[in-house]
Amino acid sequence: MCMGNSAQCTQTVTVTDNEAPLINCPASMVVNTDAGVCQAAVIVPVPATADNCGVASLVNNKNGLEDASGTYALGATTVIWTVTDIHGNISNCSITVTVRDTELPAITCPSDKTVNSTYGLCTGNVVINLPAVSDNCAVASYSNDYNGATNASDTYPVGVTNCHLCDLAM
Repeated sequence: MCMGNSAQCTQTVTVTDNEAPLINCPASMVVNTDAGVCQAAVIVPVPATADNCGVASLVNNKNGLEDASGTYALGATTVIWTVTDIHGNISNCSITVTVRDTELPAITCPSDKTVNSTYGLCTGNVVINLPAVSDNCAVASYSNDYNGATNASDTYPVGVTNCHLCDLAM
């Protein structure tokens, strides 16, 4: 309080934090699918953060948490982290988690076939069972090298023909 011949005034001083927080993302990752499935359990390092006044939160767009570790599907997933400081300033960084399928497909050929030639011809009509095919993700297509189709049933010449399945695509 001032006494006597004096005057008084009040001045408000406001210091504003407009400095964005710092965020340093881990490197993008390439991982293989887990055995027998078309996905991968991935451990993703948490980004490093800092701020001049203090970090309030760090979240990612995959699961809304700080830690983006979890199950990732085949292909590329972009993970974006957002760090917010205690005054509402934000910064972002992102990585790509790529899951690739390196597991070989499986194929079991049907048993060998022996048929008699068609009467009066030097060929025989052969019905061939389809092979058993599987893959951890999916078998998109396959064909044989005799007629180029999925089903190798066809007219075959007299003699031995080796029919190979090929182009097993996932």
